[in-house]
Amino acid sequence: MICIRISKSITLVLAIALVLGGVCRLQAVTVNFSQVGYTAAPGDTFDLVVRFSEPVPNGLEGYALRMNFDSGLLGFSQIAVEPELDFDAFADAPADKDSFSDYAYVAGFTDVGEPAYTGIDFVVFTVTVSLAAADGVYSLELAPLFPDAFSFVDGTGAVIDDDLVFGSASLTVSSAVAAISDFRIERQAGQMAIRFAATPGFDYLIEYNTDLATDTWTTLTTVSPPADGQVEVLDPVPASGNRRFYRASTP
Repeated sequence: MICIRISKSITLVLAIALVLGGVCRLQAVTVNFSQVGYTAAPGDTFDLVVRFSEPVPNGLEGYALRMNFDSGLLGFSQIAVEPELDFDAFADAPADKDSFSDYAYVAGFTDVGEPAYTGIDFVVFTVTVSLAAADGVYSLELAPLFPDAFSFVDGTGAVIDDDLVFGSASLTVSSAVAAISDFRIERQAGQMAIRFAATPGFDYLIEYNTDLATDTWTTLTTVSPPADGQVEVLDPVPASGNRRFYRASTP
């Protein structure tokens, strides 16, 4: 298949179909994580969500996806595929899913007789960072399970591995402990300024209470400290006549 783009706003597409029904695409569909980067501490459990950038042309019929990572970095508690894709054509069972020391995979199809899948959600890997993982930045790579073979098939039965772009994400492992220090509240131009020192890389929840006789706290905002760790939050409600107590915590 050949695509030729020429001058400025004029695009000439010359498509030579090598297989019946071939389509010339100027932009491939990407298979990627929902986030470009993740941050976690050793022992943390979270979801790695994988999606298509857009529905696969002609729909998706079969797939075999592999996720590569540094050996021993992750453990898996669940691998969940979208229900429409959770079928094994060679056995009366759900899609094949498994994980090993340096990769995990999922392979399956739409159910026999069902139309091809036209959504963008794909698979969720629920992972736990190894307690032995050293602090650092690690790469998570997506790839066809069977290189140069038949890993992805569309609704027409055509192999579409070359029409897909497989993405990656970074995982920052940090054993730093979230801390709060120098917490202070100051009146500023009719508002209340909440200031404290915190640990970058963590989110902090700022809450207030109007009556300490009850344990009812209202969320003011959530903040991510800058590189120097100095946080300032302004409460837009005038302080005059409004008694408030504040606290900061990690969600």
